[in-house]
Amino acid sequence: MKNSHFLLALLAATCLVLASCKKNEEESPTPSTTIQDFFEKYEVKEQAFIVNIDHDKATITGEQGTTVTFPKSAFHTKDGLPATGEISIQLTEIYDKSDMVLSDRPTTSDGTLLLSGGEIFISALINGDTLQLADRTAILIELPASSVDKEMQLFTGAIDNNNPFNWTPLKTNLNQTAPTGTSWSRDSVSTFYEDASKYIFSVTKLGWINCDRFYSIPNKTKIDVSFTNRGEMDQTTAYLVFKNINSVARFYERSSDGVLRSGEIPIGETVTIVAFSLKNGKEHFGLKEITTSENLNVVIDLTEGSEDEIRTALEVLN
Repeated sequence: MKNSHFLLALLAATCLVLASCKKNEEESPTPSTTIQDFFEKYEVKEQAFIVNIDHDKATITGEQGTTVTFPKSAFHTKDGLPATGEISIQLTEIYDKSDMVLSDRPTTSDGTLLLSGGEIFISALINGDTLQLADRTAILIELPASSVDKEMQLFTGAIDNNNPFNWTPLKTNLNQTAPTGTSWSRDSVSTFYEDASKYIFSVTKLGWINCDRFYSIPNKTKIDVSFTNRGEMDQTTAYLVFKNINSVARFYERSSDGVLRSGEIPIGETVTIVAFSLKNGKEHFGLKEITTSENLNVVIDLTEGSEDEIRTALEVLN
């Protein structure tokens, strides 16, 4: 009998240990093994909506105030057939500089700096299959803004042939009258409507869309950044976060000894260089505020940081 009690107690203890180990494994975050893993972990997540536009238009509103209106019968399948019934819409909103960094969505077009009014991503699915906008169909998008810059235009974004993410300008028409009802333009790639409190535009494309303008740079330079412990790290990447404008640039050029070089940026701007790297699956980062000047060389020390530490440090830059 004593042996039976002992075996039962041993079995119960073993089960507790195994359950505890399993719980710890479930709670432990999966380490990042590549920079792509890092961004997939930290990037702004999609919001999901269900709409039915068989009989009338439908409007969705994102958590940060983006509204998207879809006209009746807006989508077709990859085979060109009309999509009917319930349609799943995915929306991603990026307005803050910290989110631009953590989602790897810098505000540059072929290396030229952009001033951003907001980046969004829109996709549509039915039964798991990707949908496209029907011919001559445009959606209406409204982005919240504390002030409106009338020089803004639209850009689409993509990663092409494994190259870094890039924004490409769209041909954008200007319309003086804000649309009402379902009267927005559907005959051009994009139309920008004047409004005093928000950015309003119609566009005939889904995917990544950016409301931006090219930032004028009369006096410009490039910056080199290196790292005190670069030899211990791998897959290092870095960004320039501008203090006085809503812009983020990425360091693209890399020398053989690990020095990163920026694209052309304005002289005399206050910026924070933010760098990320991995060491044995551990995430490291470093920040350094500088004032840009000609031929500047900056050295940054990368230290291990938790998710909360990284997010908190970047949110201060918004």
